[in-house]
Amino acid sequence: MNVHQYGGHLIPPAIPTQTIKVDDEARLRTYLAEAVAHGGFGPARGPHYKDPDTCEVLNRYFGFLREHEHLYRPIESYAEVGLVFPRRAVHRGETEPVAAFKRAGKWLSRRNVLYDVVLDEFVDAERLQRYQVVLLPREAQIGRVEEQTMRDWQSGGGDLRLIPEHESMLFSKRGFGGYELSKLDSPPTLTWSIWKQQQYGRLVVHLVNYDRDVEVAKRQIGPAREAMRVVNDVDVRLRVPDEALVKHVSVLSPDTSSESVQRISFSQKGKWLELSVPRIEVYSILVIQYI
Repeated sequence: MNVHQYGGHLIPPAIPTQTIKVDDEARLRTYLAEAVAHGGFGPARGPHYKDPDTCEVLNRYFGFLREHEHLYRPIESYAEVGLVFPRRAVHRGETEPVAAFKRAGKWLSRRNVLYDVVLDEFVDAERLQRYQVVLLPREAQIGRVEEQTMRDWQSGGGDLRLIPEHESMLFSKRGFGGYELSKLDSPPTLTWSIWKQQQYGRLVVHLVNYDRDVEVAKRQIGPAREAMRVVNDVDVRLRVPDEALVKHVSVLSPDTSSESVQRISFSQKGKWLELSVPRIEVYSILVIQYI
């Protein structure tokens, strides 16, 4: 298979060490936001349901999700990179392909690259067409059908890359292998995921902030233990669907006192949309409507 490597130099900052598994009975908003932002759902572990402050947070978030349920389904991925998980290698007891997968996943995650995990047993032509690039563990042995599918995708212009040993071989000053990907200009403690609702002509961008003041949290009780650090003026540069013309962009959040949807300004140059999100406390959604 025609798979190649390339060089680069850009090295990212360290990933944040503070995660929701610390004090997650108090970090209700982060727990819920992370779950729904990735297309799933799950209540926070061990919330104190009899505590009035806890109930207020849960009621506000569940109310927000109920009111805006139309933004959560139906959805399809809007990732730009596919990362192949070597499930066959797991069945054979091989560890190196899995280690390469985890290595690449860490690189992509801490650079806020929009990527999907694709099981090697379920690679198909329709799914491959979504991605700019697909990353494959070097030692992975995919099936004959899947290999032919990848060959056909490459013949049509798809870019399949083997996962290198070092991150600097995957990213360069020009970006990801010469491709310009969508970019979230933010601290590493702010993450995003994007879903497409084709039938409604919109993209839904989920922004989740993990940054908290741990020292302040130690002096608090209940939901106040989240002690979140608000992020302001976050710049976004996003690739929009082919030939899409953006009509308007709205931002909404269960963290604001106002229930109104706020329109924000933007600029579009061809396939690229640029805007700035004024404020993110824990969880915000951008709704990008296009024709």
